[in-house]
Amino acid sequence: MKINTDIWDNYDRGLIPKDVIRNERFDRVFRNAGINDYEMSLRFSEEYINESPKKANLVEHAKDVLDYLLPRYPLYIITNGFDEIQAVKMESSGITKYFKNVITSARAGCKKPEKEIFEFALRENGFVCSDSIMIGDNLLTDIAGARNASVDTVYYNPYGLPHKENVTYEISSLKELTTIL
Repeated sequence: MKINTDIWDNYDRGLIPKDVIRNERFDRVFRNAGINDYEMSLRFSEEYINESPKKANLVEHAKDVLDYLLPRYPLYIITNGFDEIQAVKMESSGITKYFKNVITSARAGCKKPEKEIFEFALRENGFVCSDSIMIGDNLLTDIAGARNASVDTVYYNPYGLPHKENVTYEISSLKELTTIL
């Protein structure tokens, strides 16, 4: 988990390109476990990319909250995730019907936390920042990025991790969204 988090953090900060995640993530994990087999790590990475999006697990209360939000608000996803994986993830977890659009960093030509991806999402879908809110679990990409684009934020912090970021709202359970929205 630490290696994966670190490598994604480096990607989010623009320190490494996307292909490093695919080509080095599991090599680093394996080396940390004393396994020096780069070819195997590449095969493992390919299998992971094929199988992981098919998992149907969702955060607790996700479907209940989506059911609550759907008739009240248009919902969109902004992601730095890989284009080819997003549709599979959403379909596998049964949440495709809740979202009007998925804005990927590849399609936008920029990635979170750059304010341009948020501006792209707002412009493409006909919204303004004062009528929008970003709900996210990453202080850098979701919260700081949205704040830089003048979009209010809800930080989903289920583990109560301490931080010094300026957030509009902070929740530890998705269920709390029903009191905010």
